[in-house]
Amino acid sequence: MKKIIFVVHSFDESYRGGVLKATSDVANSLVKYGYNVGILSLGAISIPAFNLDEKLTLESLNVNKYSTQFYSGIKKSLWFFKLYNILANYIRRNKNTIFVLTSPPLNMLFSLLKINFKK
Repeated sequence: MKKIIFVVHSFDESYRGGVLKATSDVANSLVKYGYNVGILSLGAISIPAFNLDEKLTLESLNVNKYSTQFYSGIKKSLWFFKLYNILANYIRRNKNTIFVLTSPPLNMLFSLLKINFKK
């Protein structure tokens, strides 16, 4: 069975909101049905935003500025380039994975990554 990974900007308590609540609820539900589920946080996690099932994996890439909200103009493009390189390596290690994305910048980034990782 393929692994399902939800990709979020940060799953830290300080970034708590509706998207993370919905993500944790859906991920916890899928685990109960026997799916292999994980959450990938771009930012560091000191305290998880919500409780997660023990079977669910929570990973962090520990990126300092994990969202485009920290940048404006050309610096957003540099953010995409930096994350592209980080995520390309992560995807290589997780080839048979279904990624569920939670924001427009992540959708754009993964659409660029798809070019290099066709099956």
